[in-house]
Amino acid sequence: MLKFILVTLTLVAMFGIFKNMMSGTSEDLKKELHPNALLADYFLVSMKNNHGPEKLIAEMHRISGHDKGFQITGNLRANKVPLLLDFRPFKIFIESQRERYALSTQGEFYFNFADAGFTGIDRFDKGYLTIRTSPPINDISLEIFVSHLVDNYRMISQAIYEETINFFDSEIVHDNCTIR
Repeated sequence: MLKFILVTLTLVAMFGIFKNMMSGTSEDLKKELHPNALLADYFLVSMKNNHGPEKLIAEMHRISGHDKGFQITGNLRANKVPLLLDFRPFKIFIESQRERYALSTQGEFYFNFADAGFTGIDRFDKGYLTIRTSPPINDISLEIFVSHLVDNYRMISQAIYEETINFFDSEIVHDNCTIR
């Protein structure tokens, strides 16, 4: 639960930065990001019904506090450090996992920190995944939750977790599985 709170606070902070950046000019954006950066290099926000990241975070709080299901939180040590720098390869990977397990997309929010990893929420029907990478220490914080309303929810949670470990060629530092 503590990791979920930390990831959520990071995302809320990033949303605040996002709002501030969106209210500025393109020159302001270049100063805050990188001289040659495109905004798409840093943010991906996609919500069903055009809701913003604040709605996505509120939905995660609702699910995490009320729904029964299987939750896995983990800290991983990654061997494929370049994959920790940019959300795009991970996003492609997690899309393949959603397709494999027939989990429909409800929304997603990803943010690349300049040379310092990425954070993201991937909200799917009856569950979510949160991630924060830290390349300087090869660290990944991850949380996966799948509701009991999904057939084989425990198997799906565990499979996505194991595939994520394989994707980053990582080792488990610490993890916790909870049935709620």
